[in-house]
Amino acid sequence: MTCEQAKEQYVEEIDMHANGPADLTAADYAGVLNQGTYLASCDVPESSHAQICVAVQNGVAVGVTVSVDPSDPNVELCIARQVRALAFPSHPKMDVARVQF
Repeated sequence: MTCEQAKEQYVEEIDMHANGPADLTAADYAGVLNQGTYLASCDVPESSHAQICVAVQNGVAVGVTVSVDPSDPNVELCIARQVRALAFPSHPKMDVARVQF
């Protein structure tokens, strides 16, 4: 599933009486995504630019979209697989994080 599809399908339920965990911040996701070590196994050319969108819920990437310029579908699929394998901070609500390299 792409990041955009996950975002479109997500329905947030708001319970005004529930005391759930505090929302996560962009810095929480940046701590995982900005490291970029997951790109190493994908042989991304240094001249390439990558844009990654990941929808995260309960610590798992439920939707990922990767675009690489210049386009390379094999590299994009590799990066998406690597992002899906990452462990993210867990929260029951879905969040969308974006990063560029």
